[in-house]
Amino acid sequence: MLRDVLFTRKFLPVPDDYWSESPADWDVLCLLFRFGSKGSKIIVTTRSAKILLIVSCSKAYKLEILSDDDCWKLIEQRTLVCNANESEFGTDQQTNNKEMQRLPSSCGDTWMCFAL
Repeated sequence: MLRDVLFTRKFLPVPDDYWSESPADWDVLCLLFRFGSKGSKIIVTTRSAKILLIVSCSKAYKLEILSDDDCWKLIEQRTLVCNANESEFGTDQQTNNKEMQRLPSSCGDTWMCFAL
């Protein structure tokens, strides 16, 4: 059924933070998409340079890790809606902000997932 849908359409799957360095795992994933219409692409995000070789990457972009300040700005933007509902998130906004500011240092390079 998936094959029938993909055969007639272009698609753009995005395996995010792909971590398996096994070529066999990549081959299995690619089997799902081998029937795609001409022009289909796959975008892979990863932290491993070895995976670039496994996926036969045609073009790579190395992104720098965001600073704590930039990541904090993302969290603030994403939580504005949450702050509107104080009954759910507490009425002491100063305490809430202090707790949220501890996220970057406690989660290392992977903490941005809280903002998304």
